Amino acid sequence: MDTIEIHDDEIKSEEILAKIQENIRRRKESGSYLDPMPEILNRNTPEIILKGNETISKDLEYLTTNYEVHNKNYFISSHRHIIGDSLIKGRKMVNDEVKRYIDPVFVKQTELNACNARISRELMRKNGELNLKMEEFNLKMEEFNLKMEEFNLKINEMNMKIEELNSKILEDFNLKINEMNMKIEELNSKILEDDTKIEELNSTFSAEFNKKNIFKTSWGEYYNEDVTEGDLIGNINHHKHFISLIEEYAQKASNGIPKLLEVGLGTATMSIYFSRQQYDVLGIDNDINIIYNAIDTNKRLGGHANFVLIDANYLDILKNSSFDIAFSQGTLEHFGNDGIIRMLSKQLEVAKYVVFSVPSINYPKSEFGNERKMTIEDWEVILKSGGFNIVKIEYYREDTQIACIIQKKD
Repeated sequence: MDTIEIHDDEIKSEEILAKIQENIRRRKESGSYLDPMPEILNRNTPEIILKGNETISKDLEYLTTNYEVHNKNYFISSHRHIIGDSLIKGRKMVNDEVKRYIDPVFVKQTELNACNARISRELMRKNGELNLKMEEFNLKMEEFNLKMEEFNLKINEMNMKIEELNSKILEDFNLKINEMNMKIEELNSKILEDDTKIEELNSTFSAEFNKKNIFKTSWGEYYNEDVTEGDLIGNINHHKHFISLIEEYAQKASNGIPKLLEVGLGTATMSIYFSRQQYDVLGIDNDINIIYNAIDTNKRLGGHANFVLIDANYLDILKNSSFDIAFSQGTLEHFGNDGIIRMLSKQLEVAKYVVFSVPSINYPKSEFGNERKMTIEDWEVILKSGGFNIVKIEYYREDTQIACIIQKKD
């Protein structure tokens, strides 16, 4: 539609001009003339190119550039020299009149095209922004994935180290368990050996003790009552100082578990007490009833001591067993000087130290048997006459008891 052909011989210019002028006048009066077409679309909007969508970008550029449907390149001219000007004017008037009918449609179409182009460009701009954000997001995801890989590598390294550590700990633990088991086996073996020796002692000397009528004495009847935990605690607390001396010198004499020998059991509470403190304890007495009572009390009160029927004057049988301490409480005061010296000498043959406790002259009451209540000076005279190495001799329990420590001579 770049050119409109109008033949001069078909035009009655005067009639046409008159009609056009009349139409123009009427339209002006009715206000139906349109304003010139506005610039709907900003042509200076930056060009949007979508990566990977060059075809869409070209189509959008074409829509933006060609939204205008008017033919602004139309030019009216005439080749006639004489009436050319009149014809041009007439044609322009006809063209303007035609535009008054057609332009509203073109204007609406142009506006619609412009809106489509504007919306399309905005959508593509938003799409471009989203694509940029997606690229940024993808980059961050790649960075995150790399960090996750590094983190997983560190976790794996840590797990490997933990496994190595657990393996090492388990190996060390198993080694220690094996060592402990070996020590337990050795200890059990030693206990079995001691039990065997005890059985041998009982079987070997029962006949000889029977001949001498030493199985039953009045002491067996005196200590025949059941002993309770309260009795044990009471006796230990009463002789607390004496107990502490035994513990002190047992630690000095021993390189491992201290071995104790109690001579003359009475209620056997001291042997049972020390056995519960993880001492290796052997208790002896020459009365079968005392031995029976000691075994029963040991079982009831959770002790671990061993008890054997032996007279204190026959400790030669134990010379192969080495004790750290031989102790007695309330025993030696029932013997004469020679008997005391003989019993202490026998005990020093099998022990490094002898620790004994006896009631002093200040003891307020008389108990069972022929007790000799003497002073420290009296005891020193007896001990020196026997040639003993006295480490310590002292009163305790408000001077009612005497404790003495004798050391074996080299």
